[in-house]
Amino acid sequence: MSEKYSAEDIKKNLSAESIPKKLEPENIKLMLDNLNAPEIRKRRIRKSTITRITSIAAAFTIVLGTSVYFAKSGLFEHNSLKTLTNDISDKSDDPQSIRTADSYKEVYSYFKIKKLFSSLKFGAFNKSEDIVEEAVTSDGLKETGYEDESGELNYSDTYNQEDGVLEADIVKTDGKNIYYASENKIRAVKVMNGNFTDSYTIDLQENIDSEYLYIQDLYIYNDKLVVLSTSSMDIVDDYHDSYDNPATCISFFNTEGQLDYIGTYMQEGEYNDVRMMTDGYLYVVSNDKKHYSAENFKKDDIDEYIPEYSVNGKSEYVKPECIVMPPNIFDDYYSYASYINIAGFNLNGSDITAPCDMKSVAGYSGNVYCTLENLYITFGNSDTQITRFSIDGGIINPQATGKVSGSVNDQFSMSEYNGYFRIATTISSFDVDRMTYNNALYVLDMNLNEVGSISDFGIDEIIRSVNFSGDLAYVVTFMKTDPLYAVDLSDPSKPVMLDEFKITGYSSYMQKWTNGLLFGFGSSADEDGRETGIKFTMFDNSDPAELEAVDSIEMEGWSEARYERKALFINPEMNLIGFPVEKNEHTDEYGKTDSFYEFYSFENNKFVFKGAVKGMTHMYNHTSGVVTENYTPFSRAVYINGYIYFVSANMFKSADLNTITEIDCIEF
Repeated sequence: MSEKYSAEDIKKNLSAESIPKKLEPENIKLMLDNLNAPEIRKRRIRKSTITRITSIAAAFTIVLGTSVYFAKSGLFEHNSLKTLTNDISDKSDDPQSIRTADSYKEVYSYFKIKKLFSSLKFGAFNKSEDIVEEAVTSDGLKETGYEDESGELNYSDTYNQEDGVLEADIVKTDGKNIYYASENKIRAVKVMNGNFTDSYTIDLQENIDSEYLYIQDLYIYNDKLVVLSTSSMDIVDDYHDSYDNPATCISFFNTEGQLDYIGTYMQEGEYNDVRMMTDGYLYVVSNDKKHYSAENFKKDDIDEYIPEYSVNGKSEYVKPECIVMPPNIFDDYYSYASYINIAGFNLNGSDITAPCDMKSVAGYSGNVYCTLENLYITFGNSDTQITRFSIDGGIINPQATGKVSGSVNDQFSMSEYNGYFRIATTISSFDVDRMTYNNALYVLDMNLNEVGSISDFGIDEIIRSVNFSGDLAYVVTFMKTDPLYAVDLSDPSKPVMLDEFKITGYSSYMQKWTNGLLFGFGSSADEDGRETGIKFTMFDNSDPAELEAVDSIEMEGWSEARYERKALFINPEMNLIGFPVEKNEHTDEYGKTDSFYEFYSFENNKFVFKGAVKGMTHMYNHTSGVVTENYTPFSRAVYINGYIYFVSANMFKSADLNTITEIDCIEF
């Protein structure tokens, strides 16, 4: 990232660089003529182009659209189109090759043609010939913790899916302070022996000039608090009138004393996800939609098609050699173009606010999975596109791309193990008058080529959770019942189904408890599949071919942990399982919701209730309509030196670990 690009640099670049030839009009016409094949039309008509977003794999593969607008007479013989398509370079004949742009002219030409074809396809503009002419005249363009010296667990941290890869959350502690993110504010408290000794609130908008800001995640590293947020400002143009222009912000604070602001990095796009290595290298991913008018789009409109980032208010543009370009201009998803922006940071460096690397990839990202050496980004609905990036010392390099059928539930549906990438998906299709579902588990090599797979399990069910454990995978599907499947992956080319165990309800999250035991947390349900409340189960998986439930508890109420696994407190060493719960009570006069954080242990093959700490109560009067203000239930719990601390936006509480009895409370 040593070479920086300003708007003036880019304008000079656009005027000076020559463009290698790529697509000839007859080749484009041949591709589009193939779209008239009945099989392609039949397959595509079942897909909703309205709700689908450009996949990241559009950066590496061609997806052909079926719109009749592409077949307009004489379009492909237009000399202006030929000039534009000549500006798209070709570095490889391999449709899956990963390549970067030669110049900003190439980026401009790509987006210009893409917008032209999208406009024709969706009928957005009536001046397609003028658009082409304008382009030519523009110069041809795990519950973890930290231990003290005695080995005693000192304080808890967010459970990490992979060893050495730290995950962010809205609450973090360093053993002396607790930091909690709430909208645009950070609630900070100092703690000692279960007591709150000091508290204060930081408004992040005092440091970031933005009309809208929402804090998404936090990290603590090397006496620094890292705050990840999404900001948004209204942008006005001739076509949209106004729209939100989101940016992902990373703000840094010193944690000694009260939080001392260091600076902020910003990159275009809405915040998606983040990972940090234990050695202080951080990687952040954002989705950057390019909202521009094809009618007014000019090559000098730098902001419209080149991703931008800023360090402490000083803006730069991503270098062309850091922009990964698709080999072709057609896709079947959205009428606008988009980028995935990925930045790497060294939190041990002299300037932690400046990225060591930045890559922008044409496409869109969904679920993120990360190991010490690789970052995987997936996106898709009927198909899931996968891209593997190598990561090392803050440097990001795209390595491979692949595709599997179906959609991914979450990050835990993916795993890298012994040189293979495993991914579980749900495959949906419309059959006559209803949706049908199938499920599959794929094993891919590091080039993301399929090595083996198993499918046809959980028919008409949807994957709700997956747990990979070495050569074994445990998959929960649900529609009416909860089959837990055990799959043997010891031979990557021939996955084998070992067992299917059915109970009512389903686990939305699974985590190893001890050897031979697997904990599942999720929803209870009746025999018709109607969800009725909370359910958690301890499974015996000591023999994966003979799965069984050791014990299970069902209760009425709602819990954030059913959908957000970070709300769970799971610690086998402490023999403690905790989760937030809200319970309702209704009479003719009022409605009431009480919030708690409850704890259970697992003793002699049974769940044992250990206690609960009560949070806020929400009241609603049916006659007067009076509603409790500032109701926020507990959303997380952290452990520090023998005490449990419960946090929400407006209230923190503490309790003794052994007795689960309340010690102190502080309100904001």
